[in-house]
Amino acid sequence: MRASVQYRLNPKLVAGIRIDVEHSHDYAPSAAMVYVRYAFDAHRSDDNFAPKPVRLYSSY
Repeated sequence: MRASVQYRLNPKLVAGIRIDVEHSHDYAPSAAMVYVRYAFDAHRSDDNFAPKPVRLYSSY
């Protein structure tokens, strides 16, 4: 299960959270990330550009 939420604080500043939960019988990797993103160009609309968490070595 993966979920992410972003909130635009002002035209240049976005705050967000991303949660990634995976469970199996013997292995349960989970990750959570809180981020703040600053855009130097306020006119750019990049709401879909959420950061991606680091991939686990076992996922390769």
